[in-house]
Amino acid sequence: ARIGEHADWVASLLDHPDVLEAEDIVKRLEVLIRDIGQLAQKMPDASSAHVSYGPVLARALLALTSRCMERLEFRPLHAALRALEAALVSAPTAAEVLKRGGLAQLLAVLRESEWAQMSSKVAALQALTQLCCHAIGMEALLGWASPTDALLPQHGGTGYEIILSLIIDGGAGKPEAGGAAGAAAELSGSRMEALALG
Repeated sequence: ARIGEHADWVASLLDHPDVLEAEDIVKRLEVLIRDIGQLAQKMPDASSAHVSYGPVLARALLALTSRCMERLEFRPLHAALRALEAALVSAPTAAEVLKRGGLAQLLAVLRESEWAQMSSKVAALQALTQLCCHAIGMEALLGWASPTDALLPQHGGTGYEIILSLIIDGGAGKPEAGGAAGAAAELSGSRMEALALG
């Protein structure tokens, strides 16, 4: 029920006419992250709550992330990405994120060179890493998912190719990209290990 309340609150932010940089909004998103983490540690009730409310919360967080990207609201964007990472503990939530274009959205933050702050890029990579902990997420990253399973990026190759290009660009004398590139390299290495074991 607590996750459901959070989902309703996040959805209500989309109608907020003002900038969402207010301290109370960012703090509430931090509380959401903490509550999801605490719930994930309480079994077995946690699994049913995440399966029931996780997709609803993820939809609201993706919509909030999109709004923050459009309006350049950096602090809530960072918090929303962290909350999305926390919410991606169940496979149904991962499936919902993919159907709603979450993979393309996360990759858009990573590729943004004009306005995206490094903290937001790292948060997007962490959410992407959590998404790829699920088979459906990794399949979508590699471009294996069907159009009915995932809304994939339209340009720039597969998600995996985009991550590889970030690693190459970050390693080519661009120190400002080091944090994101390092995290991208870690994600890439994790995938290679998974393929080797599979």
